[in-house]
Amino acid sequence: MPASAAARVATERLTLDAIVEAAEALVAAEGFEGLSMRKLARALGVGAMTLYGYVPTKDDLLGALADRLLAELDLPAPGDGDWAYRVAAVFHATRRAFLAHPELLPIVAAHRLDGVSAYRGAEVVFAALREAGLEDAQVISAFSTLSSYTVGACQREIGLSTRAAQGRPALPGITTLPGDEFANVVGLAGRLATRDFDAEFSAGLDLLITGLRGWVEGT
Repeated sequence: MPASAAARVATERLTLDAIVEAAEALVAAEGFEGLSMRKLARALGVGAMTLYGYVPTKDDLLGALADRLLAELDLPAPGDGDWAYRVAAVFHATRRAFLAHPELLPIVAAHRLDGVSAYRGAEVVFAALREAGLEDAQVISAFSTLSSYTVGACQREIGLSTRAAQGRPALPGITTLPGDEFANVVGLAGRLATRDFDAEFSAGLDLLITGLRGWVEGT
């Protein structure tokens, strides 16, 4: 088949789902920085300009990719537990998605998500926080803080886990610290170097939700 005919067939079969699926494969193979519209077009067998009819900008592509991966979130039902349980459940599910798809993190950290899957999680959290008694401005502030905590904690976890997998020492600088000047740091060195990420994330989330309870109670 001539190249022009092959390109025409590829274009006829092109869909947004196919584009996002190819983008996911490219990011998984080459990392977040390896994704470009030109590379993606080559992988799909079309011209780069063809892609812009489906995703006008790279940001649109990244948003669609994030939304595809976030569609996997196991969200709580409206009647599951109390408001605090549902809030925690959403962010635990989000963490699981980040750990399963580390390529999500740079997208979520740097771009405002505007897809249905992201809004499904937000809807559960907003409803739970309103049920708790927070005012609208407080709902947005709480959601922003919880989201930032989750993204930051996962970035840290993935980075430290990668370092450990490479056999690099956790905190070599601690061994050189004078104990009389850094008594607390040295005393906690074992806990600093040995991390239980599941427990730490849960504890941090509990701390934030405890703060929200105080907000609700006016303390």
